[in-house]
Amino acid sequence: MTYHYEINDNTDKYVFAPKRKRKVPYHNGRYLVDIEFSSLGTAEKLFRLSRGEKPQCKPRTIKINKNKIYHYVNGEMDIVFEKLSDQVKGYKHRQELESHKRYGKCHEMSISLLGSLKEAHVLTGYISIEDEDILHSVVEYEKDGKTKIIDYTKNLIMDEEDYVGLTNFRIFQKISRKDFLKDRKILKKYFNNLSSRAYLCFRDEIMNELKRKEKVLKLK
Repeated sequence: MTYHYEINDNTDKYVFAPKRKRKVPYHNGRYLVDIEFSSLGTAEKLFRLSRGEKPQCKPRTIKINKNKIYHYVNGEMDIVFEKLSDQVKGYKHRQELESHKRYGKCHEMSISLLGSLKEAHVLTGYISIEDEDILHSVVEYEKDGKTKIIDYTKNLIMDEEDYVGLTNFRIFQKISRKDFLKDRKILKKYFNNLSSRAYLCFRDEIMNELKRKEKVLKLK
């Protein structure tokens, strides 16, 4: 089945998925919200709490070891994750990752992260937050024999299996670093103003159409 997605690049509104049956995330997906709070700086955490946004779990359920590896423990569940900001060297980017400034940048920053990874993919799909499906992009890569997910806007690095379980992430587009580097040259020539969101959602349709009309474009 092919889905068509409405993308509005002139607003900050989320784009919602077509209604369809979906799996239930771990504990309704609330624990990823809890984990996100562990990634916040003190000032941002206080700001969030002042707006009435409170963690769903007690702080003691998130533990950290000397190597800055976090464990989200709840009953028999023990999910290991890292903060992306702990892996970033530049102060400017680290500061952004630990503040609200990282929000709303999942598409463009997922593409940007491809430049620092030799073998990686940008995955675009829908995650579940409470009762809503929200358009989202993350980076997939391999480390120590495991498939990892980097979520820029949540400042997280986590095993893909756990990430999917927490968010009910459903992928409809997967773009490799190799394909992106090829596409970038063509897009720069014909679609220099194409947004990251539109590219990640419609990459296959765009590139197939360009290939089909290659002769016409060359004449121009």
